[in-house]
Amino acid sequence: MNNHITKDSKVKISVQGDNAYEAKTVECGTPASNPVTVAVSQSTITCQVKFDGITHDSGSVELTHDLPWTITEKCGATQYYDFGQKKCVTCKGTMGTEGQFKRTCTPCQAPWKYLKDDKKCDDTPVDKYAPFDNANSDDLKTCLPGSKLDKSSVQPCELCLAGTYSDDGKTCKPCDKQQYSSDGGANKCLKCEGNVTSDKTKCETCVSKSQEWDGKACVLCTSDVFKNGRCIKNCGKGNMIDSTTDSGCTECKAGQYGNDGQRCVTCDPGYYQTEKGQFECFPAPGGYYVDSKEEKPKKCEKNTFSSGRATTCTPCDRTQRMYTLNSGASFCRTCQYDLDGDGNCIKKTCPQSLFEKLGVGSGSWTFKETPAGDTAYVPCNGTSDTAKVSRVCVYDSTNQKAEWASPSFASCKSKYSEEVNDIAEAIAKASLETTTEQQAEADKLLEITAKSDEFAPTDVKQLLTTIKTLTDTITSSEVTTTNEVMEGVLNSTSQLVSALEDTSDSDVGQEDRDKGVETIVSIAAKIQQGEILKGDGITVAKCGTAEKPCDKPMELTTDATISVTGAQSPSFAVIDQKKAGALFPSPKTGSVINSVTVNVESGGTSRSSEGYKMSLQLKANKSNDNSKENSGKKLTRTCSYYNTQTNEWTSDTVETKEEGDSYVCITSHNTSFALILSIEEIQDPFQGDFSIAINVINVVFLFLTFICIVPFKKFRSRRLMQIQSQLVLSLFLGHVAFMALGTVKASAETSCTVGVIIVQYLFLASIAWTVCASVTLYEKIVNAIKSYGKTDKNYFFKCLGGCWGAPIILVMMGWVTADTMSKNNLEMPRYIAESNSLGKGEESTCWVNDPWKYVSFMVPIWLCLLVNAVLFVMIARIILKAGKSGSSNRGHAREIKALLSISFTVGLPWLVSPLMVGAVAQAFQWIFIIVTGIQGIVMFICFVIFQEDVLSNLFDLVGKTPPECLLPPKSKSSKSVTAESSVKPTSVVNRVERKEDVIEINKATDYSNANQEQEDGNIYAKLEDDAHVTAVPSGGDEASTGSLRSKNHYETTAFHGETDGDVPPPPAVENGGDDDLYENHAADVDLAKSSYPHVPQLV
Repeated sequence: MNNHITKDSKVKISVQGDNAYEAKTVECGTPASNPVTVAVSQSTITCQVKFDGITHDSGSVELTHDLPWTITEKCGATQYYDFGQKKCVTCKGTMGTEGQFKRTCTPCQAPWKYLKDDKKCDDTPVDKYAPFDNANSDDLKTCLPGSKLDKSSVQPCELCLAGTYSDDGKTCKPCDKQQYSSDGGANKCLKCEGNVTSDKTKCETCVSKSQEWDGKACVLCTSDVFKNGRCIKNCGKGNMIDSTTDSGCTECKAGQYGNDGQRCVTCDPGYYQTEKGQFECFPAPGGYYVDSKEEKPKKCEKNTFSSGRATTCTPCDRTQRMYTLNSGASFCRTCQYDLDGDGNCIKKTCPQSLFEKLGVGSGSWTFKETPAGDTAYVPCNGTSDTAKVSRVCVYDSTNQKAEWASPSFASCKSKYSEEVNDIAEAIAKASLETTTEQQAEADKLLEITAKSDEFAPTDVKQLLTTIKTLTDTITSSEVTTTNEVMEGVLNSTSQLVSALEDTSDSDVGQEDRDKGVETIVSIAAKIQQGEILKGDGITVAKCGTAEKPCDKPMELTTDATISVTGAQSPSFAVIDQKKAGALFPSPKTGSVINSVTVNVESGGTSRSSEGYKMSLQLKANKSNDNSKENSGKKLTRTCSYYNTQTNEWTSDTVETKEEGDSYVCITSHNTSFALILSIEEIQDPFQGDFSIAINVINVVFLFLTFICIVPFKKFRSRRLMQIQSQLVLSLFLGHVAFMALGTVKASAETSCTVGVIIVQYLFLASIAWTVCASVTLYEKIVNAIKSYGKTDKNYFFKCLGGCWGAPIILVMMGWVTADTMSKNNLEMPRYIAESNSLGKGEESTCWVNDPWKYVSFMVPIWLCLLVNAVLFVMIARIILKAGKSGSSNRGHAREIKALLSISFTVGLPWLVSPLMVGAVAQAFQWIFIIVTGIQGIVMFICFVIFQEDVLSNLFDLVGKTPPECLLPPKSKSSKSVTAESSVKPTSVVNRVERKEDVIEINKATDYSNANQEQEDGNIYAKLEDDAHVTAVPSGGDEASTGSLRSKNHYETTAFHGETDGDVPPPPAVENGGDDDLYENHAADVDLAKSSYPHVPQLV
């Protein structure tokens, strides 16, 4: 019969469809509002209900009046209905159906099915199976060695049969030749020293004492050891065959190993073994070495090291400042400074320092002496506070000093920290809907930020966030505000930014600093068109009125003028240079912000909008352009904008135009703009290549000059030529060493030190030889009358010792002094410093550091040049006096000109080098390069081309005569000249022939005749290469000896016009026991007076 379920009726309805359903309780309505027709048959009813708008037939259900009426929800596609849990459950297995309405879930069936990805059953891989106790997982197994995987069986793994083996648990393989396995489940086959059965399950060994297995069959035993019925061929690892033992084997000793069972081997070098019967030796670890192979390795001593497997420890290279902290080191460290006598690194230290900062912690902190690279910590409150102030001691490699960095107060609090927290909390809770509330909070901020110079970094960070929150609220479109409020917030921000100027980036990061910029930009956007608000170092403005149109230049400050076209109500924020440096990150290395920073917001206009253009005129800060730090450097200013995505300054798409002290930036960006000043060393790319080329030419001419003189004996015997040759040699070696030094990088300090000392020494030696040459010429001319013909036989050797010896003493004294002071931690720079090669600024080389380059190099050079100058002045006076008196002086004048030219070219570079600074540095660098590069050419001209006997000698070698154009008009080439003289010598002068040296002197030569033809001669000159003057006293052989001793009395360098024919023969010399005196002094004096009548009065 049909019946209506009333409101009070309760039935249990279980509705099933294609899927299982989860029960859900509902209430039936009244018959009028929600009739449900049911068919009642005994104790069951049949009904239809609507579920999700679809009529479902429930089938026959039990009728109960005390149960709620329930319907069900449909389970998911991968779910089934769990009647026990009365809910849908995800199937971890295979979904199936049972009957028309019931969904089932079948678990994965091991061992060949497994639950893949915790979702569904899948076949196991070919080499794996699923365990029976955990098939619903991906924990698959492989068979153990000795068995194989059998997918045709319920049991996954099957043992290998005898005669086969499995080493991988996958397949069973037959044993190889001469191998067998007697039992099933073998993971490897055994080697058979005998006959293997065909099924490879047995091994028939040799049993006869006279036989052994040779790998194929049983043959006569070839081993010397036969024990227990077998030939001993392998005693196992750690043992060796030994016929003296009963077993035929013995253990390997300590210090040995045996891995083949036949012999023991001594451990390799650097390996050890302390136990007997071992099959391997162990390598010595790093920091240790093997002294005895039977003992454990020993630890390396301090300042020695080993990287492992060592028999000895290697000493650290002290010349490279290498050391170790302790013994047992596996490597050497590099000391940044120097080593003491015990090889310990002498660290530069920052001295004890007192730092004060009002308001933070205790207000003052004393940082103890700290080595460079370490960090000093002091409690914030000066006593036992866990929060600490940290300060790093850094090493400045340029000045070779340890210096304190700025302290970090990131963990400290100030005396205003609590007040800052209270204000931040109050502003966060304030509604700020009225201008009165806004003004009150702005006043609080202005009052607290006035004390910002005593803030801790945490206070600054918190207030930056607070001010930004306040600004974001009052600048929103829903809130009305006043200029007074905005001005107060602007001044608070300005005061807070001032505190950032002395706060390190580590204490307040860029993210917090950006909040300050965003606050200023928001204030600028909120003010009315045409208004300008000015704070301390910060100005905000907006154009757009008739008086201040945007497309006309608008002066924001005295340092910034702007005009914008194609924008809707643009706003501007100008931040002075100092505050910009605190808010924005620094540009790339070598660059600084060099103007005010102007932020431009175009009032909603996109930066790519058509017609949008901004022209910003910024005044550059040129106050430091002519400072010492920027002297001689290239200064470049570029309009740049701050990229907020990369936190970097870039000049891309910004056009820069220079207009006097100002620069115009033209772009379409909406961001912050500033002038970025790049400071670079002035470099001439051509200069370096030219320097190398001219130095090579210089070295070639120095070498040519040297080989044109030194190989010839007749030139080596002349004193002045000996000195000139040494000068050329020192310069040649100096320039070669200088070019080699240019290839040494500053990082190779030992090479730098050695190279710099050698170059210094050689150039000092060359200057010293110019002094020696000047003194020689001075003695030859000015002091001629005072010497009365005396000569110092050891003069050249004295020059040799002084010119080559004194410079090395000066250089080494400077280096030792600098090294000692540096090791004693005195505040003096090291001897070597980095230097940029001429024209090659990118290559960092090395040279002498200040002040040592002046102490041991420049000052000695300048003193030598001063001595040369004084000598040249004195010599010039003599020459000028002689010229006025009508005396002959041409020969000496030419000598003086040559020597003056050489001294000028050798000394001038060292007069120019101190001037290579500032704006004229580039010009003086060129002068230095050119003058240095022509030294060889000048010497070749003076010592070869203008020296007739040297030039003639070179042409004689090839059977030619010098061209007339290279000879002076009055030059004579006769090999011997007879001069007449009315002065009689004190001894008879005979003609002497000695090898190729021959000279004839007439007794009739008149030395008193002042008009005698000698206008191009030197009265003290002697033709050393063509003759020897022989004084003949009563003893014959002594005359020859006297001539040799006396020849240096008349030494000269014969320049053009100073040949044999121009020089009268000298007076005869008496060899009377004093080799250094003329016998006829009166004749000498008269002779000198006849040529230089003014000399007695001058000297």
